Amino acid sequence: MPSAVEHYQDLASLPFTGGHPTDESARTLRDELFFQRAVQAYLWALPTVNMCAMRDGLGAEFGHGYQVVAVFEKRLKPRTLITTPNCDVIYGLAFADLSRTGPLVVEAPPGIQGLVDDFWHRPLEGPVINGVQYRGDIGLPGPDRGQGGTYLIVPDGHRPERAGEYDGHFVYRSRTDGIFFLLRGFFHSVDDLSPGVAAIEGIRIRPLHGDAAPMRFVHASDIPADALYPRDLSYFRTLDAFIQAPPSTA
Repeated sequence: MPSAVEHYQDLASLPFTGGHPTDESARTLRDELFFQRAVQAYLWALPTVNMCAMRDGLGAEFGHGYQVVAVFEKRLKPRTLITTPNCDVIYGLAFADLSRTGPLVVEAPPGIQGLVDDFWHRPLEGPVINGVQYRGDIGLPGPDRGQGGTYLIVPDGHRPERAGEYDGHFVYRSRTDGIFFLLRGFFHSVDDLSPGVAAIEGIRIRPLHGDAAPMRFVHASDIPADALYPRDLSYFRTLDAFIQAPPSTA
């Protein structure tokens, strides 16, 4: 395979006739342009395609829905293929679609550390309290300071249906309908992981309006799951499905 410099030199040396590229040169340059655009699209979209892959890969094994939390009760093991993990905490992962549920209430238990991202891996914008702008964090780094608190996650632009509807909640806004919960529970000894598991399984997620499905905490450590982004043409199919889904401006 030629080096980048050699490849550039090959392109720079393509034949031109009378100041115009030959048909073959034009085809080669057009193919190069498409290739470079594909590479840039791949890199640009990696955050959201990775998010879709985690949702779909874990969902295929453990189920879908805002109330389904995959809990890695024995810590993460090599059989779980996923980006940026570590084995120093107990993880809980969940996904929700605000276009299906409407605003979601999250009741965070004491002692949990969590974050909520949109499907571009951007932390949700939260409240400003005592001059501090909170972004995505719940629990220990969030406005409840690890004491437990009630959060409300709403689509960007959503307004209360009646006065006081948001009262008593820390309000977070998402710029995509898809949202991602990454929860961490802590333990003092690898011989007893139960405090970390209990912290995660203390969370409750429910729609602000309507009936709530019962929470499902699925123990996932021993179940093989592939939550890595695609490494073939299906990468672009996943990206296309995300782009075509509303809201397109997100």
